[in-house]
Amino acid sequence: TANRNLQANRECTNIFNGITYYYNDANTANQMDDTLILMVKKGTSNLENLDTAGFTVSGGTTPSYGSGTGATLTFPAGTPQTWAHTYGIRRFWKVTSSKTLSTPIEVIFPFTKTDSADLDGSCAGAPLPVRMCYMYKTTSLVDPNPAGGFSGATSTSFNMYSNGSSPTATQWSLERVGSNVLYAHFMVSTIAGGGSVYYSYAFPVGTSYLQGKNSDIIIYPNPASNTWNITFDSPIEQGTYINIYSTDGKLVNTLPLNETGTTSIDASKLPVGMYYYKIVNSQNVLSGTLIKE
Repeated sequence: TANRNLQANRECTNIFNGITYYYNDANTANQMDDTLILMVKKGTSNLENLDTAGFTVSGGTTPSYGSGTGATLTFPAGTPQTWAHTYGIRRFWKVTSSKTLSTPIEVIFPFTKTDSADLDGSCAGAPLPVRMCYMYKTTSLVDPNPAGGFSGATSTSFNMYSNGSSPTATQWSLERVGSNVLYAHFMVSTIAGGGSVYYSYAFPVGTSYLQGKNSDIIIYPNPASNTWNITFDSPIEQGTYINIYSTDGKLVNTLPLNETGTTSIDASKLPVGMYYYKIVNSQNVLSGTLIKE
C-alpha cells in the first residue's frame, strides 16, 4: 500500500533462530493482517524492547509506491557508492534508540517484488538484478525516507552497503522468501537511524536502437558468462564502436563493431556484475546494460 507509515506495536523472538520480529499488529484475531516491519538478531547485545521509553521501530512507503518508478535520490557530495544516477525503492525502515550497542547486531529488512519493480522502472533495459543494488543506513539525525531529500545530511551521515555473500558492516546479503518477498541482511553497530535499498550508476541507460541507421540491436546472451554477441538487423555505419564501463564509470573495454554480421565481446575476465555500454557512431550514442554472471 502506498503512503503508509506504520509503527511496530508487537515484537516476538523465535527461540530457535534468535530473530526478533517487529510487527504492526492490526489488533484483530486474524494475524494475516499484521505487517512485518523489521527483524533483528539481538544476540547478546543490550538492544531495548518496545516497552522501553524512546525505543521505536517503524517503516513506511512513499506516495508513489507501486508506480513502476523508483524514488530519485540525491545524496550529499562525496557519499561513497553513489554516482550520477541514483534511485531507491519506495519503502524504508526507521529505528529510534538512545542505546550505544554493546556488540554489533544483524538487521533484516523485508521488501517485495513491487519494490524491485519500481526500481526496474527507473533503470531501463533488462530487469535489474537485485544483487546489483546497494543499501544505505542513516544516522539518527537524518530521516531515511527516500522521498524526504535527506535534509541536513552530509556524506558522513550514511553507512553504505554493497551486496555480498554474507552480512557485514559494509555489505548486505539477499535472502529470497517465497516468490514475492526478499530479505536484506546487514550488520550495524548503532541501530538508531534507518535506510533502504537503492541503485546508482554513472551513465544513463537507453533503448537498444540506433536511429541513424534504423537498425535494431540484439545482444545475446545477456546475462553472459564468457561472451556477449552483438548483431544488428541491417548494416551499421562504418567506424561504429562500443565502450564498456563498470558501474563506477571506469572504461573496461572498447572495440569496433562489424558493419554486418556479429561482433563477439570477451567477458570471461571481467568480474561478475552489471556493466554499461555505449555504442557510438557519427550520428548517435546508444546506451544500455550488460550482465556478467
